Amino acid sequence: MSKINDFIKTTPAAKHWENIGTNKHHGVVVPLFALRSENSSGIGEYLDLKKVIDWCDDVGFDVIQLLPLNETGIDPSPYNAISSCALSTLHISLHALEGVKENPSLMQKLKSFDILNTYQRVHYLQIKRLKLDFLREYYEYIFDDLKKDKEFERFLQKNSWLEEFALFKTIQEKENYKIWDNWPKELQNITEKNLSKYIEKYRTEMHFYFATDRKSTRLNSSHIPLSR
Repeated sequence: MSKINDFIKTTPAAKHWENIGTNKHHGVVVPLFALRSENSSGIGEYLDLKKVIDWCDDVGFDVIQLLPLNETGIDPSPYNAISSCALSTLHISLHALEGVKENPSLMQKLKSFDILNTYQRVHYLQIKRLKLDFLREYYEYIFDDLKKDKEFERFLQKNSWLEEFALFKTIQEKENYKIWDNWPKELQNITEKNLSKYIEKYRTEMHFYFATDRKSTRLNSSHIPLSR
């Protein structure tokens, strides 16, 4: 075992193993989409992990291995990520979003997910469409508060990658999710020289993606000790 530990220290992953520890571990392998609970919206969500974490703690496990949780756009495969940083909005726990219970329209929309929780299979594209529709209405609902949220400003400053990611998502949506090499030529070849021009042009639409990524990260980090 000492030889393995010494070898790990020489690899690019050494820093990550410092957090995990190279001692023996025991745990469970499960995809998040399978962890539906009564509060889910047709698919396992970030906060559903809390119950699994509690169970692992009870039985003495210390590892939960998941499939990748990165944003994949309209492709449901967890292996086709479009970002190495952004978490998937597919797994946002809508019921736990701040202020939802005070909004009758959002609560009504939330009830429409109940039928999806009864299906044997996960209806990815339907869930993605309904969740994005819900999140857009929620975004409009909290927009004024977001403008005054200093923590949200710090989040944007800390995550410089988010600006270009939000720009890509905005253009992708405007181009009806076509493959990027079918976009107009000027949008295929955005460089450092003209990047600021497009960010300025699409900033209003980009703000929605700033907010949804913040909500994904905040729900995750404030409730469950999950490393990614």
